[in-house]
Amino acid sequence: MLSVAHPDGREGEARLMQWRPFRRSATKSPDEQLADQAASAEIAYAAGRYELARAEFDATVTEYWQQLVERPEDVDLCDQLARGLNGLALCLEKLHLFDEAAAVRDEAVSTSRRAVELRRATGAHDRELARTLRTFALVRANVGVELDEAGKALDEAMAVNMAVLARDPSDEQLAETYDTELVHAQLLARQGRNVEAARVADLARSGHLDGLVDMLRAQRSAAARPSDSTTPSG
Repeated sequence: MLSVAHPDGREGEARLMQWRPFRRSATKSPDEQLADQAASAEIAYAAGRYELARAEFDATVTEYWQQLVERPEDVDLCDQLARGLNGLALCLEKLHLFDEAAAVRDEAVSTSRRAVELRRATGAHDRELARTLRTFALVRANVGVELDEAGKALDEAMAVNMAVLARDPSDEQLAETYDTELVHAQLLARQGRNVEAARVADLARSGHLDGLVDMLRAQRSAAARPSDSTTPSG
């Protein structure tokens, strides 16, 4: 995740990423190409290539805006736009374009709130809701506004993540849960609770839920095997 920085300010340490310039592929759908461009922007940002990241984020944000004009109730588009605006604002700050960054940050805040409203309207209570709540909190942690509300959103996101993890102990869901913890660490750091922030971040990076997932998988495997009592006698 782009802006899940280490609480002591060492950005880009949440995961190792190799930067590759974005190239459009004729074999991918427009949505897949846009997702690739967004990922390329995040990688460029993590690599410290802020001008390139700014251009990539600007292009993805423009495309998301254009699509939202046609599909204003599309919650996934709204969520993606909020993440793109968040990334663009961070790039602008790194480039010392503070007035532009402030305007983009404000837009990210309002867009992420709209995404949560749209997601709740669907009645969803799954990883998509958790992801939207995480974006909501991440934007506020970066901007430094509505931090109490961001904390409540993260509490809900974590509860949803753990419930989904119990039903689906997959690597994908485990990664979603750790991402939520890392955003929580960033929020704590923004609140000045640096010791707690470091503890939460270190806990997430330690893989402390891996053992739980292994246990859940073993239980599912055991439940799927026929018991001795149902085995026909010879």
